[in-house]
Amino acid sequence: MIAEVTMERVCETGFPDTICGVVWEHGAFSWTHDGKSDRPKDTEAWLQAQIVANTVLLWGCQLCSGATYYHTRDVYPYWADDMVMVGMYGNHVFYREKGCDE
Repeated sequence: MIAEVTMERVCETGFPDTICGVVWEHGAFSWTHDGKSDRPKDTEAWLQAQIVANTVLLWGCQLCSGATYYHTRDVYPYWADDMVMVGMYGNHVFYREKGCDE
């Protein structure tokens, strides 16, 4: 789902138009500015991430929810009330902007 959020953002106006631009946009993803190393430590997880990324690049979205935002269940961001929740997966909640196919 997070890969799909990334790809949805690439295709939406108002976001960078490249995958790297979306991922590294200031403040877009908390892990990009958490001060921790971005070097993979878990080989199996890294390989699985590569498979997911390649699958999304080759075949597109699986759920096509239109989600362009997400957060963990541990927080409730200020912007969530202005969005439409489209689903939950694992510890994450996914949203799209209001007015998108409502």
